[in-house]
Amino acid sequence: MDRARAARRVAFLDAHQITALPAGLTMTGRFEGPPKYTMNVQALQSIAARRIPVYWFLSDLYLMPPCIERLPQLRAAVEEGCGEHAMTLEHGLSLLEQDAAVDDRALNDEFNRLFVKSTDAPDLGSPSESSQRRRTSQRQNAETVTTAYQEAGFGLPLSSVTPADHIGVELKFMALLSCREMQGWRDDNGALAASWLQRERRFLDEHLLQWVPDYCALLMRASRLKFYRGLAELTTGMLLCERQHMAFLLSRSSVGAGEAFSCTLPQH
Repeated sequence: MDRARAARRVAFLDAHQITALPAGLTMTGRFEGPPKYTMNVQALQSIAARRIPVYWFLSDLYLMPPCIERLPQLRAAVEEGCGEHAMTLEHGLSLLEQDAAVDDRALNDEFNRLFVKSTDAPDLGSPSESSQRRRTSQRQNAETVTTAYQEAGFGLPLSSVTPADHIGVELKFMALLSCREMQGWRDDNGALAASWLQRERRFLDEHLLQWVPDYCALLMRASRLKFYRGLAELTTGMLLCERQHMAFLLSRSSVGAGEAFSCTLPQH
């Protein structure tokens, strides 16, 4: 890559606050023209597939007491699914792993204190969107979340005690959306896959990113264990990294069934 193209590439990434390109994205094109990034459908399918277990693992950690034996799987999922952003998330992962020697009872007690008996951590509150957005005067009804689930073709959570807008349920929904996106790429239906990716971005923008970073900041202060401070940091980092990727993939793209995904880097 010549210096002019390198400079334009850096300027574009800086302008869009992109710290790293999604894994599998390569640069193509002639030197005299605008650089173009191209990703084939197989690479996009792989990216969506790698995202699924990360959301699923994070969801489980908010819905049930942790299983320490699964931490290596979580690390592998993050490193595989987040590509170049894995280093950004390393600190959160390391905090989780530092408490790997803590006995199960201590972790269970802390899980219950933080996520079940919210009166034991009054400054934290319930891990649900409607509860947390009321704290910041952002009126939000859980019905809008259930509408998003139903419009995507998913039913409500099976548990009657877990609210539909619980952080664990919303993260699980992102895993399911990523699964549908992956299936679209697998079936060579780029338009369908892109529509699922757009749905993922919309749910991030309208729901998760509206309250989860603030909630995780409270969780970091409220937790007595490094484990849940690491979970909070990892969750926020994952959502922000995913939003970056989605912005890049959708903002300057053209995609169709069986086509390569491409986005053109403008001249500066």
